[in-house]
Amino acid sequence: MFPKKFQLLVLVLLLAGGGLGYWLGHVAGIPDPAYAADTSPTIALPEKISTETPIEEILMLMLHSHERWQSAVAQGVIRDSAGHEISHHLVVLQESLQGPFFVRVEFGLSGQNMPFLYVMDGEKLWQAHTGLKIYTERPYHDDSIYPPEKLPAVNSPNNPIISHPLERLLPSPLIELLFPAGIAQSMYLDVNNVSILKEDEVVGRQAIVLQWLSHPLKYLFYIDTRTGSVLRREVYSTYLNEGAFAETWYEQIELTKIAFNEEKSLSLFQFQPGNDFRFLQPLDFEQVTSDDWMKRLDEQIVEKGE
Repeated sequence: MFPKKFQLLVLVLLLAGGGLGYWLGHVAGIPDPAYAADTSPTIALPEKISTETPIEEILMLMLHSHERWQSAVAQGVIRDSAGHEISHHLVVLQESLQGPFFVRVEFGLSGQNMPFLYVMDGEKLWQAHTGLKIYTERPYHDDSIYPPEKLPAVNSPNNPIISHPLERLLPSPLIELLFPAGIAQSMYLDVNNVSILKEDEVVGRQAIVLQWLSHPLKYLFYIDTRTGSVLRREVYSTYLNEGAFAETWYEQIELTKIAFNEEKSLSLFQFQPGNDFRFLQPLDFEQVTSDDWMKRLDEQIVEKGE
């Protein structure tokens, strides 16, 4: 039997790209993207989606969801089958579709404070841990790599699947939900395994539920009918049980609050460390905070008696 900490590390890595995996994925670096050739047919961009909307048009709205709003305030909770529960708070302001971007992300274990803080003012990115009283900063570098205007079709090294640059910079799955360009491209490559299930409502907004069977996982995406942003994501692990497929719940990311186009002061996107804060180099900051994060995850399970 592997030690508990090793099992937890495996779980986190399995969740990379969403939920808890954002943390270690951010520390370890961004994986190489999948690739797709630019041979797509012309797909309409709908004003609003419903269960009658073709799947390709729903994915097209997801690809362009960031064009439907300028600012967003979101709160969300991540839950997984190991018993972890993490709260995120996100504020985003995009002056244009290619920035500058102003972002404030706070997260921590649910029911406690949110000590992890990421702030970006379009020029600098600050990372802080308010509990440990440490911080680091670095210039914001725009690599000018943005998602495509239309959906890819088949695998090829000529046209990579590209997520929004904020998703590559900030370790919060709420970024992926609000900018689901990478999700849309990935599902389009496997569109034969994507289906429309039903209409639903999340956090007071109408949603269309898409199911994506990507063995061994099954995803449910609750898509906002007006913006194309994802309001909830559920992940199930599928397996064979006595000759038949069964599934177990794995992880859920759900927005508990969302508001678009509220006016926000730019002062919100500034960070002034207190006199008792200590500056660390970026790699040292990542090491210290990731160690603290693993410790907190262990403590949460102990507190729940699991």
